[in-house]
Amino acid sequence: MTLMWPFRNLHWHVARSRAICYGAITGETGDTLSKDKSSGFRAHLPHPHFTQLLDYWCGKRGESIPRKAEIDPLDIPALLPFIQIHARQADGRYLCRLSGTAIVEALAMETTGQHLDEVLPPQHLKSRTAILDRCLKRGLPSFYSGRLAMPGREFLPFHRLVLPLRNSGAKADCALTFSMVDLLTNDGMDATPPAGIAYRIDANAQDLVARKETPVLS
Repeated sequence: MTLMWPFRNLHWHVARSRAICYGAITGETGDTLSKDKSSGFRAHLPHPHFTQLLDYWCGKRGESIPRKAEIDPLDIPALLPFIQIHARQADGRYLCRLSGTAIVEALAMETTGQHLDEVLPPQHLKSRTAILDRCLKRGLPSFYSGRLAMPGREFLPFHRLVLPLRNSGAKADCALTFSMVDLLTNDGMDATPPAGIAYRIDANAQDLVARKETPVLS
């Protein structure tokens, strides 16, 4: 049986490079950033699934940003319900190409085929778009936590890992996001306002750590 994603010309294969890159720096979107700059990027990931997907992405990375065609859903079946893919368009808008079942349930709506500015309120669009823009520009993962910006879901806490992908070009033009909603959070989340971002931390390509791939749970 062939598992199809809503991508054109998506080829299935397994890459074998396992170069892993982690670290931590902060950015400047205007949101609250991580206060703990001494710990590595991985230390901020709240669930093993985040680490497993990060390891998988880094295993595809090699010397450049992974291509979208290198992401095989058969490799990560347990993670698919929590994944979204947003493609950046020529006008800078983000089009949702894929939204997993757990995301659809958490948002109480299907966003596949819709632009980000069609589903997010204008007052929250800028901060969310800035995080995706920064991730694609740097070509490195980012992680942030906060409360959902979707109308009617603003009080639900979430954690989100953002991973850059590219099509045929050299630069990233897609964002793969992995989100978990309503996990147990730290005390800092209690002070986060509805639709707010509690903190964000970015991976640092200069802090390289070689690791074996973390097994993906099925």
